[in-house]
Amino acid sequence: MVRNAAQSTDATLADHAYTELLRRIKSGTAHTADIAPLIDYTLNIQADTTKPWRPSMGDFIEQAWLSNAVDNERWKRYLSQMLQSSVDFRFRDAISRTGSFARSLTTHPPRGGSVKKRFNPSLEIQFDCDYPNGVTLNSSQINPASMSYSTGYESVARTVRGMKNGPHTLRATFSAAVSASDDPKSRSVDIQFIIDRPWTLTDGPSVLPFDDPSKADQLRSCVKIEFSSRYGRLGPMPVITIKSPPCPVAWDIEISPPGAPKGDEAFGRPTPHLTCDTGQTATANMFFSSVRIPPDAQTITITLTPSRTAAEQSLSLKSYWNGSLIFKDIPVQPSDATNKRR
Repeated sequence: MVRNAAQSTDATLADHAYTELLRRIKSGTAHTADIAPLIDYTLNIQADTTKPWRPSMGDFIEQAWLSNAVDNERWKRYLSQMLQSSVDFRFRDAISRTGSFARSLTTHPPRGGSVKKRFNPSLEIQFDCDYPNGVTLNSSQINPASMSYSTGYESVARTVRGMKNGPHTLRATFSAAVSASDDPKSRSVDIQFIIDRPWTLTDGPSVLPFDDPSKADQLRSCVKIEFSSRYGRLGPMPVITIKSPPCPVAWDIEISPPGAPKGDEAFGRPTPHLTCDTGQTATANMFFSSVRIPPDAQTITITLTPSRTAAEQSLSLKSYWNGSLIFKDIPVQPSDATNKRR
């Protein structure tokens, strides 16, 4: 029976069975006795991320919906599980009262069907501390189909005033109205899924500096400074990358001579910074921090200064090197080609 074959642990046999069911659904010859039990089985597989998922499974559910063989509740479950599987939400697990909620959203291939442009939902995200009676942070909106990675942070100084030190929960509620682009009836359903993450509130700093002068030369060798002219009229933009540092770092970035300063928070231009954990790679692109190099500048000096604020705006740093690096008299060369200076 085709239904039993679809539940086989033999991936090739199961794929053939789902393909055959898909053909029968499209032709109107599928039997309800084969479709109904297999829909629940497929939804259970989709929900269990420890079990392999194949696009043929999603194609089966989606075509069954287009053919009116799936009810609204099961369809909502499919869409919610599909979108939840494509989004991952992270933030700091320890936060100072004077620090920031640093968060990231990443997307990856969903546990859905093979038709990549069938859904194009815009997910509204609401962040709540100690849901449902806690603090609400700024909401966000993402489109998983067009976004791969997003980071952000916001100060918690005001929002945590009435909260006690210790463990708390941050809840991200994702919601959207979703429809299939090729649904002849243009039916839309409202979906919602929730991701909870634990965190701890503390009076002191959530990231601690440490002194180790011997790391200076090693760290300097890990830093690469380039210039890019990709932003045209804005002039050459410095791009600073650190790869595989021997210890965690969190630096504010200052560029001199005068006229190319670090950012100014008071005027909406954030201080550019660079944070990186041991063995990882991180890049700071000055364009996004509104840094401008004077058009007549021949050289610049870049100073990397340890920063608790930058450390607490990272996702995972628990400590950072308490030392500065200065790169003097770097020739300004507006080119997209790598222009390494150490």
